[in-house]
Amino acid sequence: MSDLGFHGAVDGEPRLSQINDEAKAEALLRLLDKAIGTAEDSIVPFDLGTALDQIQQVGPALVRSHKFRRLAALTRK
Repeated sequence: MSDLGFHGAVDGEPRLSQINDEAKAEALLRLLDKAIGTAEDSIVPFDLGTALDQIQQVGPALVRSHKFRRLAALTRK
């Protein structure tokens, strides 16, 4: 997540807490979907699950999307 600018904290708050509405959650989901390819050797960020948790918390309807389900499956590998 550091390559995408979401690693660490600002003023004690995790950078992912900046994703605080559904529009931002959807934008992050699109970014992650594009950044993490579909190739067998695609690099999956270690903390992808944390990002998906934030997306789910802010935009629960996004969990049903194909993009979210694909990325969630990658966290289970």
